[in-house]
Order: sequence, then C-alpha cells, then structure tokens
Amino acid sequence: MESIFAIYIFILGLLIGSFLNVCIYRVPRGESISYPPSHCTSCGNNIKYYDLIPVLSWVILKGKCRNCDERISIRYALIEFGTAILFLLTYFQYGVSINLARYLILIPFLIVIAMIDYDTMEVYTMTTWITIAIGVVFPWSGFLQGATCSYLHLWWDTRCRDHNFYYFIIKAYSWDRGYGLGRCRNLRTLWSVPRF
Repeated sequence: MESIFAIYIFILGLLIGSFLNVCIYRVPRGESISYPPSHCTSCGNNIKYYDLIPVLSWVILKGKCRNCDERISIRYALIEFGTAILFLLTYFQYGVSINLARYLILIPFLIVIAMIDYDTMEVYTMTTWITIAIGVVFPWSGFLQGATCSYLHLWWDTRCRDHNFYYFIIKAYSWDRGYGLGRCRNLRTLWSVPRF
C-alpha cells in the first residue's frame, strides 16, 4: 500500500511540476497562468495533450517542438522531475500526515519563487501572500506568525532600508551585487518553515 501511495505522490509531483513551468514562464511576463493553453514559445502553436506528459514527452520529442523543431530547454523536464523527487522524499519523511500536506503546499511555491528569482533577479511581493494563505489553512503551524512578522518588517524596510538588519547582512555577503529587499522578505518568511 505504501509503495502504491508513493507512486501516486511521485505522479502528483510530476503534474505539479509541469504546472510550475507554466507559472515560472508566465508570471514575470504578466500573462494568465490558465489561458491561453500551453503553446510553443517559438512558433506559438498549441501543444497537444499527448505532448504534455511530464518528462516523458520531452524525452520522446528529444527536447524539440513537434511543430517547429525548435529546441526545448531541459530545464522544463528537470523542474518536473525535481518536484516529483521532492514530493516523494517528503512522503518518505512524514508519511500520510498533516506535515505531508503542509510541505506539499509549500514546496511548489518555493520552487516558483526561486526560479523566477533566478531568471529575473526579482521577487514579487505578491508571492509572499502565499505564506498568509498557508497560515490561514494551518493556523497552528506557526506559519501565520512568520508571515505576519514578514509584513511588519516589510513596512519597516520601505522606511529604513539601509538600516535594516537583513538587508545589511545580505548586502554585505553579496558584496553589494544584485541582492535586495525581495530576498530579505523571503529570508524572514522562511523563519517559520522549521516550525512546521
């Protein structure tokens, strides 16, 4: 029974990972994550349902678009597979429990935030609302308190940036290259993760 459930968790991770690819590509561009349907970013043709199988479709098509033969980055398959592996490891760690549900909600959002940050060097303030939502669903987890503290600090950041403790530490660590308040907000948000 455990092995069957593990397979379900792995498949769920693959499907979620596929959706995360959509979010990672579209959110920074201000596009809807639900419409239009998945399409090739080169030729614009819609991708058929049988070409949307996570990881497997990328392998079958040899990393190319079926219509225009343009190469498709292996990153799409890696995010799908990586999400599935993280889901599986989380299941092995916590089993069927409330902790499993909490982390399966948290992991996808952290992947999206991290990859958008990697691509654009921007952390959208709207993404931190995720922590509020999780805190409402799991009020006893300590996540709501962490999110509340994050927004209180954000209020302080906007008024006293150069004297902010987190900003000073990250700025010093990065030698003043490319790090700003977005990472400070996420660092504070992650305070509450070990308390899950």
